[in-house]
Amino acid sequence: MTEEKDIALVSDYLEGRLDEGEKTRVETRLQEDEVFKALFEELKLLQKGMEHMQHRPLLAVMDRLEEGLDNPLTQKKVETKTVFWTFQRLAAAFIGLAVVAFASWYGLNGAGVNGPALYSEYYEAYENVMVPITRDETEPTLMVRTFRAYELGEYSEADELFDDLLKEEQPVFVSFYAGLSALEAGKDEKGKELLDKVMNTDDVFAVRARWHLALHHLKKEEYDTTMILLEALVETESSFSTRANELLKEIR
Repeated sequence: MTEEKDIALVSDYLEGRLDEGEKTRVETRLQEDEVFKALFEELKLLQKGMEHMQHRPLLAVMDRLEEGLDNPLTQKKVETKTVFWTFQRLAAAFIGLAVVAFASWYGLNGAGVNGPALYSEYYEAYENVMVPITRDETEPTLMVRTFRAYELGEYSEADELFDDLLKEEQPVFVSFYAGLSALEAGKDEKGKELLDKVMNTDDVFAVRARWHLALHHLKKEEYDTTMILLEALVETESSFSTRANELLKEIR
C-alpha cells in the first residue's frame, strides 16, 4: 500500500538512512503534499514519544538484571556480551511493537465502517457557481461549453473540455472543477492530482478540494488518508469544519 511505503520512507528519513537525493525528494513532498506532511508529523511525534519512553523501561530492566548477577565486576566477557545483546533485543522489540501498533492504527482504524455508504450520505455534487450559463448563446465560449457539460452531469465530455481549457493558464477554480469532473469520469489519479494542487494553494477553493479529496478516499475505503484530510478540515474556519468533525466520528 502507498501509506505503508510512505511510513517506511518517513521512518528512514527520520533515522538518517536516506541519501541526499532521497532526502531532497522527501523534503519536496513535505512542501507540496499536505497528506504526506501530516503523516510525517504523526511519525515524528511518535518517534519523540518512543525516545522518551524507551530509556526508562529499559534502564529499569537493566537494574533488575544487574541485581541478579553475583558479581558484575568479575563476570566473564561472554556473559557481559549476552546481557548487552539482551538489551539490544529488548530495544528492538520495543520499537517493533510501537511501529506495529502505529501501523495497525492506520490500517484498522475505520474497521467496520462502510465507506461507500458514508460517501453517498455526505457527497453532494458541487454546483457551478463561477460561470453563468446562458442557454440561448449561439456561439458559446470554450469556458461556457465546459461548464455547461459539467452542469448537465456529462462528466466525460467536461473532462475532455477541461483538458483544452487548462492548456492555458486559468483561475484556480477551473482546476477544482476539472478535478471533480475527472473523478466523476472515473479518472481517479488525474482527479486527485488536480484537487491536490488546488488544496495546496491559498485560494478559497483549497478547502473545498480537501473536502472532496477526503470523500473520494472514503469511497475507496482508504480511511487513514480520509481522517488526515478531515482532521485538517476540522481546524479550518469554514463551513466544512462541522461536517468534517461529524464524519470523523462516524469513522472512528
